[in-house]
Parts: sequence; structure tokens; C-alpha cells
Amino acid sequence: MAGRLQPGDTLLVHAAAGGVGSAALQLGKLMGARVIATAGSARKVQACLDAGADAVLDYGDPGWVEAFRQMAPGGADVIYDPVGGEVGAQSLRCLAYGARYLVIGFAGGTLTQLPANRLLLHNASAVGVLWGEVRKRDTALAAQLTREVCDRHAQGRIRLMPGASFAFAEAREALAALEGRSTVGKAWLRVSQ
Repeated sequence: MAGRLQPGDTLLVHAAAGGVGSAALQLGKLMGARVIATAGSARKVQACLDAGADAVLDYGDPGWVEAFRQMAPGGADVIYDPVGGEVGAQSLRCLAYGARYLVIGFAGGTLTQLPANRLLLHNASAVGVLWGEVRKRDTALAAQLTREVCDRHAQGRIRLMPGASFAFAEAREALAALEGRSTVGKAWLRVSQ
């Protein structure tokens, strides 16, 4: 919705090996986009390829922007960024003309300092996307989008990435795994009854 993604567009999805990023990757493919994903390790790169990404870059590699620009000389029509910080700032070097940069969050720990000149040069826009606000302000739209995603999952068109399960007593280990960026998919705690 916020990205106005069209068939044939190039979609750059950051943190595409996470639970939400992998959903964005798969939804982009279902919508007919060429999806170039980024992830932070060889294991996560493979998980993105397994999820259907057309190409995957390791954003820990300082040359990822140049590699992206070689893959997509026209740039990204939509950039999905839940990472923020320097990854977000560098993403603006990947914009296509008229692109939409979606600010999803700041999982990298720092806010993105948006170089407005890059938005200006590409006639691009930065759009904040906060699902909680959509759910509060437009309940009908939130229900419709939730239903569409659940239906696609039920049809087998969207798959959950294998995640990591931790016993409640292992909460510290779970947080360390998240902080150390070693998880693929979602991580959750099991609570005994």
C-alpha cells in the first residue's frame, strides 16, 4: 500500500531473512516485483534465496551499494528498510527516479539521517510505515490486509522462515541471539502452563 509497488518494479528489501523482511520479500514476488534482498550473513543470504529473492547482497560488505547498482542500474523503485542507521542512509544511493523509501524501523539501533538531496535528485519520497497506527486509524484496511496475507499463507503462497524457539528460562539467550543477529526468521519464547 504505502510503497505503491507495481509489477516489474525493483524492490530492495533489507533484513530479508527476518520474520517481517521475509514476508516483504515474498509479498513483493507475489506482486510481480524483481526483489533484491539484503541480509547479514552467508546463512541469511541463503535463506533469502530459498524464500525466492532474485538476488541477495550482504549489507555487511562495504561494497553492497555498488553491487546493487550493477544489478539494478536504474535503481530501486521501492526500498523496504527496517534496519535504519547507515544502511538506511546508504540505501538512498540506490533510488530510482520517483522511488519510495519506506521507513519501517530502526533494528540496527540508530535512526536514519536522511540526506534530503538524494530524495530531491530522484524525485523520490520517504514514507513512514507503522503498522500499529494503521491498525488504530483504519481498522477496515488493517483487517483487509491481514486477511489477504493470511489467505496467501493458507494457500502456501507465503511461507514462514524457520525460526528459533527458546524456553522461557532461556530469555537471555534469546535476546543475545537477536542482538548478535544470529537468528533467521522469528525468534519466540515457549511458556509452560
